[in-house]
Amino acid sequence: MISPSASPGRPFRLSLRLLLVASVLLLVWAAPTLGGSKEQKGKHGGLWQRTKRKVGSIIDDGRFDLLLSGYAHHGRSTYTPQRIAELNEAAWGGGIGKTLVNSSGDDESLYLLAFSDSHFKPEVHLGYSYRFKWSIYDSPLELGLGFTAFLMSRVDWADGFPYPGLLPLASLGTRAIEAVASYIPPLGKTKGNGDVLIVFLRVSFD
Repeated sequence: MISPSASPGRPFRLSLRLLLVASVLLLVWAAPTLGGSKEQKGKHGGLWQRTKRKVGSIIDDGRFDLLLSGYAHHGRSTYTPQRIAELNEAAWGGGIGKTLVNSSGDDESLYLLAFSDSHFKPEVHLGYSYRFKWSIYDSPLELGLGFTAFLMSRVDWADGFPYPGLLPLASLGTRAIEAVASYIPPLGKTKGNGDVLIVFLRVSFD
């Protein structure tokens, strides 16, 4: 929410932020179809049409996901013991999503996830993820590596206004249930920012 005391330039900065958000999400959603020949691109249509088809296929054909969050590890070399004692590492929360196994055998997901952040305040993510998947010794167990692009909201950043983020992802499990982890690298040269490992559980249903 924009306060009455906001400067005249604030709406313009927010407009740029919204443009950046839209650009990041559209490029990520369309990434697998950006390559190929001119004939293939013409057949698939423009960027907006490809994005709509991708989102639609995940929603219509993907499996329903239940997301359960519960742990955030703050790097012990980045935070002092006193600071660690003040921070929340029980990042309890949950969410829902849809995951589609694409023609390459990789996972593409749309999700909404909310959990308790490091300061015991609500943090909400709305995003897309792509994970390359590999079977471990031809077993049902799979290793996944990829990324997530998302809109994020937390009360201590940008007054709760959603802003974009891009983070790596790793997963281990089966198609039905797996542990998923993401890592926020250190932010800047000062101690006490970033260097957080977040772990959650994804349970998938037909």
